Amino acid sequence: MRMNRSLIALLIALSIAMLGCGQGASQAQVEEAVQTILTSGDLAIDRYRAGSFEVVDDSGIVRAALEVEAGTVRLVLTDPQGINRIAVSLDSNDDPSVTLFDESGIRRVGIEFALGISPSLSLRDSAGTLKAGFQVQGDGGPILFFRSHDAENGFAIAMVGDDQPILSLAQPNGQHRVFLGLDDNGFTPALVFLSASGEPIATYP
Repeated sequence: MRMNRSLIALLIALSIAMLGCGQGASQAQVEEAVQTILTSGDLAIDRYRAGSFEVVDDSGIVRAALEVEAGTVRLVLTDPQGINRIAVSLDSNDDPSVTLFDESGIRRVGIEFALGISPSLSLRDSAGTLKAGFQVQGDGGPILFFRSHDAENGFAIAMVGDDQPILSLAQPNGQHRVFLGLDDNGFTPALVFLSASGEPIATYP
């Protein structure tokens, strides 16, 4: 059975201290003996177990943390101000993600599986609002989109069906107004204009 390294060190220190009581060993000598044993390689420990690990800098600020919480495994790297800048996690559904934060701690870039299915790259503004992204949808078709201030898709390019490319333009509220694509009959080019109510008002050809 492996013992925790710090527990071993404590037991060693107590043993040396007890021996030192009869030999007049100083605290410095005890500490030196413990350090010598720990660094001599005599204690071969290849596994550590804990609920979390933290790495601190010379000022005592946590710069990295590895933890498990509510079924989510997460590694977080922080800047000297203690603000999260990078997070790598595996959630309770076993979906991985990588998140980048700006200097204010706002989530700005994300690489993840949308709904646990579709790999995606998301880009957010300084308020954390999703503004652009690239995603491979469940049917295998890719989509590139840009969003308005109302968080609605304003411009999108996608591949649908049998690899049919489509370009879509929408007004700020997300209402689609223009489609340009290739129809499913011989991939014939088609341009469609829609009214504000979504009714076709012009089609070419």
